[in-house]
Amino acid sequence: MIGSILSFFMFHSYQQNIKNAQKQELQFLLGIARTVAQSIDGDVHEGMICNFKNKDAITKNDENSEYQKFQNLLQRTQEVNNLNTPIYTLFKDDLCDQVPKINSTFLFGVSSSEPFFRHNYELSPECLHEKYEEGGTIGEYYTENGHWLSAFYPIKNKHDKTIAVVQVDESFAAFEATARETLLNESLFALLFLGLISGVFIFIYHIILKSMSKVNITLEAAVTKRTKEVNKSNWALKKLTEKLENVVEKRTTELNIANEDLIKSNEKLKSFARVASHDLRAPLRLISSFAQLFKRRYSNIVDEDGQEYINYITTNTQKMSDLITDILSTSLLPNENSNAMKMVNLNKVIKDVESNLGADILKYNAQITCQNLPSIQGYASEFLQLFQNLISNSIKYSRADVAPVIEVEGTQNENSFLIKIKDNGKGISAEALENIFEEFNRGDANDDDGYGIGLATCVRIIKEYHGVLNVSSEVGVGTCFEFTIKNRNSDCENDESPMDASLGMALKN
Repeated sequence: MIGSILSFFMFHSYQQNIKNAQKQELQFLLGIARTVAQSIDGDVHEGMICNFKNKDAITKNDENSEYQKFQNLLQRTQEVNNLNTPIYTLFKDDLCDQVPKINSTFLFGVSSSEPFFRHNYELSPECLHEKYEEGGTIGEYYTENGHWLSAFYPIKNKHDKTIAVVQVDESFAAFEATARETLLNESLFALLFLGLISGVFIFIYHIILKSMSKVNITLEAAVTKRTKEVNKSNWALKKLTEKLENVVEKRTTELNIANEDLIKSNEKLKSFARVASHDLRAPLRLISSFAQLFKRRYSNIVDEDGQEYINYITTNTQKMSDLITDILSTSLLPNENSNAMKMVNLNKVIKDVESNLGADILKYNAQITCQNLPSIQGYASEFLQLFQNLISNSIKYSRADVAPVIEVEGTQNENSFLIKIKDNGKGISAEALENIFEEFNRGDANDDDGYGIGLATCVRIIKEYHGVLNVSSEVGVGTCFEFTIKNRNSDCENDESPMDASLGMALKN
């Protein structure tokens, strides 16, 4: 029976891990495709494709400056996200024609590896044709080159016409390997937990039996003593014996009732143990599984502090498991619907930013204050990316030997909110301010940290909320970013997840 239950549990866990891993990976790939597609100038990409109309017209990455610019972006993105397969753009073969074809096919454009310019995409998935204009994910499919998961996102020109898509692939084999390893760990963990529960139950049951045995021995001794005393007494003592027998009978009845209560209590304890061995461990098992998955996948790009944080997660998950065994408490993890647009409390967003930037805040001794921030209808992930980009820049470009002081203030207007983010950092020169919001422009920065698209991303997010981002700065005094925002209106479902914010930060300036 136990073997059947464990087999079912392990099979269910395997299926669930495969499903969760595929869902997370598709969102991860879609976030990369979206970030890269929104960083590419669609008009420049279209012009390059239409200027080089022959297959293999570009055979070297440095043969054309525009191609090289796009190739560098794709290559950096592949390296930052530790992808094993190239990122590439795809366009329809009738892109440069005056009259579109009825049955157009896909050709390769720019690749993060060596060029295969205008080669045919022989077995392009049907989903790529159906969602060419909006982008999406492609779950588990086969090509002549292997077994894949993919995501793609459209590249738009200034007329909002889709001229190409960015596609990102990942091998499906990695997921099966991860699921098998997770299944083995969970199986061993389940056996260990069941053994621990059984040991605790047997120990408690032994204590109860031992206590009952002592009570019975004591009671029998008392009855025997009283019986001998009654036999030696006169008729008057006989009444006392009868009374004593009534007391003994009552005590025996109470003992039987107590025994029944103990049996019921033991049944409840066994029932709770069965629940605790499965339902109560499920949330902790998910935390431990994803923490181990994160550690295996990103250990080569996470610093020592990050490694320590992951170790804290796995260690404290085990501590929580022990705590459940000791005090028999329950906890449920809610499912968060990140796809629904809702009212976002910007004060909480600032707290999340402070948590994400905790290491930098501690390193630079930074101080962040916020006042009168509103709640806005929209997506929490967008606001997290917006404020994290601006505040991280204020910390990063602070003056030497001057602790960063960052003030975030909100003012309500008639039908919008004015947000100001002011710092006491290095400031930005007048020359750099002229082009600071352009993509790949890093202003006065003279380091290699970032690619110059962080502020451009902020402009895009604020535009979605009907606002405009402005900046004023004085060198040696500080910088102030300000923008107005309104509630975001949406006519269709938005598939952005909180992971997109961290993906966007991977390419921040």
